[in-house]
Amino acid sequence: MDLLLAGDHEVLEELRNQYKYSNVLSRKYTGVGFFLNLSIPTSNKKINEIYKVKDRIIISDLGGIGGLPKVEAGFILWIDDGYIDCLEGYTYGDDKWPEAVKHFKFYYFGKGDRNLHKLVEAWRI
Repeated sequence: MDLLLAGDHEVLEELRNQYKYSNVLSRKYTGVGFFLNLSIPTSNKKINEIYKVKDRIIISDLGGIGGLPKVEAGFILWIDDGYIDCLEGYTYGDDKWPEAVKHFKFYYFGKGDRNLHKLVEAWRI
């Protein structure tokens, strides 16, 4: 989650604050991934009310490789109506989600470092 919310941008800063106060509502394993549903206290600010961003935004520029057995995975953070809603993890193809999530090496999709400008542009209204 730290890598999904990393970056010097006010929206990401507010999302980090939301995550700090989040609670897990449910976890669902699909065999090839998972859904982690989160609850954010309504005392936190809704990012779509304080910044010019869409009601639904996603952060989906993070991948990883590792685990036992070793798999390649991607991650999506769903933000709905201004609040963090769900973290999704998935494998590629028919690979099963690893039983032990150890020694993952994470990376941003694309070449090199995170393209923060591209990420932020996708959120704007």
